[in-house]
Parts: sequence; C-alpha cells; structure tokens
Amino acid sequence: MINPDLKILILTDGKIGDLMQCRGVASALAESDNILESVVSPGWLTSLPLPYMPLSAVDRQSALMSTNADMIIASGRRTVPYLRALKKRRGRECFAVFLKDPTMHHDVADMIWAPEHDQLSKPNSISTATSPHAFTAEKLAAAHQTAAARFADFGSPNVGLILGGNTKSVSWSGGSRQRLMSALQLMPAKTNVLVTSSRRTPQSLLNTVQQSLEPYNSTLWAGEESGGENPYLEMLAWCDRLIVTGDSHNMVSEALVSGCPVHVFRPDDLHKKMHAFLDALEAANLVQEIQQGFDKQVGTPINATPQICAEIMKRYAARSGK
Repeated sequence: MINPDLKILILTDGKIGDLMQCRGVASALAESDNILESVVSPGWLTSLPLPYMPLSAVDRQSALMSTNADMIIASGRRTVPYLRALKKRRGRECFAVFLKDPTMHHDVADMIWAPEHDQLSKPNSISTATSPHAFTAEKLAAAHQTAAARFADFGSPNVGLILGGNTKSVSWSGGSRQRLMSALQLMPAKTNVLVTSSRRTPQSLLNTVQQSLEPYNSTLWAGEESGGENPYLEMLAWCDRLIVTGDSHNMVSEALVSGCPVHVFRPDDLHKKMHAFLDALEAANLVQEIQQGFDKQVGTPINATPQICAEIMKRYAARSGK
C-alpha cells in the first residue's frame, strides 16, 4: 500500500497516543523519508475549543505553513486551527486526514477516522472498533526473534501484563489495585509473567503488581532505569496470552494484533466510552475480563490499520485523481 511518491505531514500537539496513531497510519502509506512530524503549541486563544479560531501572526508565518505535503494526518483538537489554515492555503493540493472526533470541526478534514464507540456518522468519516497503530505481522515476526533471546528464561506458559495508568477519569485507587491483585492470583502457579509499564503508570500500581507477582517467575520493565528498551512489541510477539489494563484504547487495540487471548482489567471510574469499547469487544469474543479466568485458549488477530489506510487512499485518489 506504500506510495513511494506520497509526502505526509503528521500534525499533533505532542500527546503520545495521538502521535502513535498518526505514525501508524503514515508508515503504512508512505516511505519513512517522506514523512515529517510537526508539534504545535497554540496560545490560549487559538486553543479554545470554538469553531474557526484564528492562528496568531507568529503561527501564520511559521515554517509549518510552507509545507508541500500531499497529505496531512492530524490528531488532537488543538491542531484544528492549523489544519484549517493549511487546507485554506493549499486547497485541493493537500488531502487532510483527522484521527478521532474533532467534535464541532467536522469540516476541517477530507476524511475523519473515529472509533466506533464515538458513534460519529458524517459523509467524510469512517469508524472501526480498534485504533490504528504501526504494528504489522512483519514487525511481530522480527520482534519474536529478539524476544527469544531476551526472554530465554521465560518460556511457556507465559503472560504479558501491559500496564496503563492514570487518566482524566481513572486514578488507580486502592480499590482498583486490590481488585487487580486478586485477579492476578487467578493465574496458574507456574506461569511466567512479563510486565511493561507506561508513562502514566503510578508507582503505587507498580508496587501492587510487584507484590502480586512474588510467587511467579516474572520481570518488570518500568522505564529506562529497568535496563534496555521497552519490551512492549517483543511481549506482543512472544507471550501466550496478554493482560491489558482497560484505561487505554490504543493499548487494547495493539494487544489484539498479537492473535493470542487478550484479557482486560477495568479499573474504577473508567470512562463510559471505554466501557462501551470493551463491551463491544467482549460481545465479539475478542477480549475477556480477567476475572473470568484463563480458560480461553484461542485469540483472533485484529488490525484496523490496513482498513483505515485503504479508505484513505481510496478517497485520496478520488479527490486528487492520482
């Protein structure tokens, strides 16, 4: 699907979740040398969530406005004024893609992707249950080779535990941590456990997990001080099953590319949209609540990125004639 001539500009305000989705789509469409990234930092007036907020004089004269990209892939509401200004300047020479629901700014892009739980239905929108990412079967195969050496002491049966952390609604209270501890004790006694954390993982959650895993052969990556690079992709490739905390749409979506059984733990105060997302996956037998135990033996590999990219290129070709 990669177009060797396509030039893409990724536009975000630096949020890692938005950036990883944009990178996943861009890397499936264009050569890496033809992908540029720009992080915007709008002033308070520009960043107000109101329609048609203008850019500042500084922003209008920035190098960003001189881009010659064929396509802009943006995410994050703070990028909307910049995307609107670029579309006005470039016109039909530039195809604009926005990832996630921009709420009141649905006219800002030629195409919008949003998760199904957002229930967005616009002529220029498409939806999938899971989010886009950069993980492919080829990358998983390569990661499996490096994982074989890195995790030589962690053979089957093994479980990968992927920890998220605090969000606007979730604070990982003592109640959530205690429920997770009880759930982890359901694992078979001889299970090997590989754990990775995120930037959002609080120390209190790491302490709970370490205490819970004392009876098991386990290893925990909690940042650069743990040594080596984050084994996240290697865990997706290596583990027999995965446990994911349900506070991240991206993490659950990425876990599903593995093709192994995926179990989800829902912390307290999870946003209703995340509950809707996880409910839909459970109904489709794609994930299972961790409290239901570990009898599930078969998983289904799910990757929405090719579907999203195919629709982007279909609409790009119709718009540009290329």
